[in-house]
Amino acid sequence: MKCDNKLQIKIFNKIDAVKDLQKIDFVRNTYENCFIISAQRGINVSSLIENLEKIIDDSFIEVTIKLPLKNAKAVAQIHNLAEVIRTKYDDNFAHITYRSKKENSEKIKKLLNEKE
Repeated sequence: MKCDNKLQIKIFNKIDAVKDLQKIDFVRNTYENCFIISAQRGINVSSLIENLEKIIDDSFIEVTIKLPLKNAKAVAQIHNLAEVIRTKYDDNFAHITYRSKKENSEKIKKLLNEKE
């Protein structure tokens, strides 16, 4: 699956059903990047959501590029690979600010280098 280098998160639910607190400590100390929650009672759910949002946000980057106007095809490809936040035009160039996954940003850079 090629996920050896991917961040893995383990979520243990039903914390409210565990009577022996040593078991909770064991899980917390045994598993890296784990969250112990009770979805039903809302225990630690907000912490889980905050951490997931941070992980997702950290996997994106924002980049501004300067692209010749004659490169309309590349502009379309950028729209396919990223969220275009802002585009400004001057006489000869489009200044595009986009947000994308780091992998897609590398694809865009490669695409732009091929166009030069």
